[in-house]
Amino acid sequence: MASQGFVVNDAEVAGITNTFTSALLHVDETIDPKSVNGELPGAFYASHLEITVDVTAGAVTEIEAFLTWDSAGNSLMFPVSSLTGDNLVAGIGDVSLIGTTVPIGRWERTPTEQTTVGKCYLWIRAAAGGGTMTLKKARLNWATMAMVH
Repeated sequence: MASQGFVVNDAEVAGITNTFTSALLHVDETIDPKSVNGELPGAFYASHLEITVDVTAGAVTEIEAFLTWDSAGNSLMFPVSSLTGDNLVAGIGDVSLIGTTVPIGRWERTPTEQTTVGKCYLWIRAAAGGGTMTLKKARLNWATMAMVH
């Protein structure tokens, strides 16, 4: 049977500058009750990654982000994406909030290097603009497909 879900960051990450900082993505029903089916299965289709940051100082004109299976940042799941210009959308009510969606669109199978079953890590930095930001929310959306015999 097919299923779908998402994993989210368990806490906001403040003080992000031009150095990559990590955030754990996993099922967290306190942060988002709809993540109940979100634990990453052994094989899945990674649809897209949603990111919302709050620019707390200066300006952020480019964000770089990638996903890894391990907490050390060495087992790459999804390569670096540079997000600039039209890929970064300011909030309407709070223009310090910037949102973006990174399309992934590929099948994944969890490797032995995965630090914790059902979880992965987002690495993010303010690549240009000289600003500081807080990661408010990251959400990796996934789906599985039923096998027909």
